[in-house]
Amino acid sequence: MLVVISDGQDNSSKSTLKQAVGRAQQGEVAIYTVSTMDRTHEEPSGHEDSSGLIGDHALKTLSELTGGSAFMPGSVHGLNGSLADPQQVIHGRYFVSYKPSAFELDGRYHAIDIKAEKEGRKLTVYARKGYYASRPQLNPTNP
Repeated sequence: MLVVISDGQDNSSKSTLKQAVGRAQQGEVAIYTVSTMDRTHEEPSGHEDSSGLIGDHALKTLSELTGGSAFMPGSVHGLNGSLADPQQVIHGRYFVSYKPSAFELDGRYHAIDIKAEKEGRKLTVYARKGYYASRPQLNPTNP
């Protein structure tokens, strides 16, 4: 599990968003993001800053595709109170696993969709969207 507090802007990364998502998925890391983007100041044109939208989209993509979730407090002042939200979600996580009947270590990515309901009402599920069916990598210095 990884918590990222960021504005979502790509300042000087060496990897693309797609590569970051892929590495997190392969490492089975759920990423929770908290946006530091300040939404209290609008652009003079009345439109939202496009770089802010791109940053928030990147944070949402990173968290949703890895089984985490994105939190968007809307201002730096709301950030402190908003850190309680991911803490509550992380604290309430459950570990559920399964193995498909036709499981094969083929190294491919397999999409999954987990749904839950209680008393006929759909519940929100924060889970990975799939898994890589590959053998664990052995550490060459520690076989």
